[in-house]
Amino acid sequence: MRWIPCLALVTSAVLITCSPSGAEEAVPATPYAQDTMSQSTDDPGDLIGTRDMELEPTGRFALWEDYEGGTVCIVDLTANRTIGGYDIGYDDKCLAQLELGGDVAAWFPADDGTLVMIDATRKVLLRMRKDGVDDYYAVRQPEGKANLNLTRETISH
Repeated sequence: MRWIPCLALVTSAVLITCSPSGAEEAVPATPYAQDTMSQSTDDPGDLIGTRDMELEPTGRFALWEDYEGGTVCIVDLTANRTIGGYDIGYDDKCLAQLELGGDVAAWFPADDGTLVMIDATRKVLLRMRKDGVDDYYAVRQPEGKANLNLTRETISH
């Protein structure tokens, strides 16, 4: 039997459709993407606690404001999977000074070559373009914020 939608009222849980006979019937409104995401093995959140040995960049980096005397924060990008990406270690007070718009919960390398930092809700807080072998740069001047660099830390603190 073929269903023809005659009314599409989407609420948080129900989609109303009509059968060929015209009778209304409630159907759960579950987005297709939500179903497939929960079963996907591509989501780093599916493998929490595992380690991706091939992942780059990983290690200790300096995240710093691009001006003389700007804030410099040390961040550790790990290959340990977490929900939304990979674990990141940092000093909360230092990173708060960089005005990222939230607490960084994870990082991941995007398909376009950028490095992305996200919060616990997976909202993008910072997207940095690759600018050298282990260097990344974020232009934030149009937002009234200092541009940021991410460079591999070579001096131990």
